[in-house]
Amino acid sequence: MKHFRSDAMLMVIAVMVVVTVASPPLHGREIVTEMTADRIAEAIKAGERGDIASGQLIQSSGWSWGSIHIATFSTPFMRVAAAARQAKREYRKFTPDQVTPEMVAPELHVYAWSQAATESGPEAANVSAIVITPRKGSKEDKDARAVHPLRFEDIPTQFQNLFGATFEGRGRMAVFPLSALSEDNEVRVVYDRRVTMGNNAAGGRHCDDCHVPFSLKNVR
Repeated sequence: MKHFRSDAMLMVIAVMVVVTVASPPLHGREIVTEMTADRIAEAIKAGERGDIASGQLIQSSGWSWGSIHIATFSTPFMRVAAAARQAKREYRKFTPDQVTPEMVAPELHVYAWSQAATESGPEAANVSAIVITPRKGSKEDKDARAVHPLRFEDIPTQFQNLFGATFEGRGRMAVFPLSALSEDNEVRVVYDRRVTMGNNAAGGRHCDDCHVPFSLKNVR
């Protein structure tokens, strides 16, 4: 009898271990690396509900500079959800057959836009580079471990000053391996001249190598 109880207890423990290993995280907010049909359907529903992370990379340095929006990122799940959200706003239905290979590619996309230049006339500061580095460490260590994009795509931008004059700028979308998405990393956006980020009495924060860490709250 004792032997039976021992075997039964071992079986219960084994089942508990299997269930624990197989169960997904309770918060259900893991980064989705493979967009299966079920994940696509889930992303579409999330987008229609508006349950989607903004992906904005915002550096908040308190009252002195305010919030500084440096770039935006997207994952495969976020891209499908964003397409579904946009379709709903336009009174259209977004369906799985409208999902493109680019949306679901296991890639991290980082978007950075050109900015008005700080120290010149009606000109734009163009995005020269977008790089991901460790959040902590010396400059030498960050440089050595920098992750460079797999490819770039230009994002044309048009500005207009107070006098109605227009001028062009160039932002960029950088494509990285999805594995680079981590709260241990930060995004660095390099411009071809200094830009002003944020606002305060002194005019804002000036930089030509602007950086911000990833925040993965609610990101899938």
